[in-house]
Amino acid sequence: MHILKSSTYVLEITKSCNSTISIGALGTIDFKKGVYLYVGSAKLNMFKRIQRHLRRDKRIHWHIDYLLKETDCEVSSIYLTTGGECETARKLHRINATRPVPGFGCSDCKCISHLFYMHGPTDISKII
Repeated sequence: MHILKSSTYVLEITKSCNSTISIGALGTIDFKKGVYLYVGSAKLNMFKRIQRHLRRDKRIHWHIDYLLKETDCEVSSIYLTTGGECETARKLHRINATRPVPGFGCSDCKCISHLFYMHGPTDISKII
């Protein structure tokens, strides 16, 4: 049996139409239709955190909450990784098929972003 010791996850989010969304202190951001990858973590209970992300009815706390409350956004896959949150975000930033959404989800670190728009096909499971 392999037990995953990390608490880092990647949500693959499918957005079905273009829209402009107000993301708290980040302001308004234009989001294209397509696939986004969000890197997150939870120090204590990762599965409760992921379940929270999947609920539409919740108090807005993180940047990702603003995006996931939109009716045209759906979490299509969830990946668990043994890498840290920032390490995983850096891996996603380095691949050619992604474009970061600047400042998203990374107000407590020095990363460019923890949300990436996929503008080309990529097998994420082989990267993270």
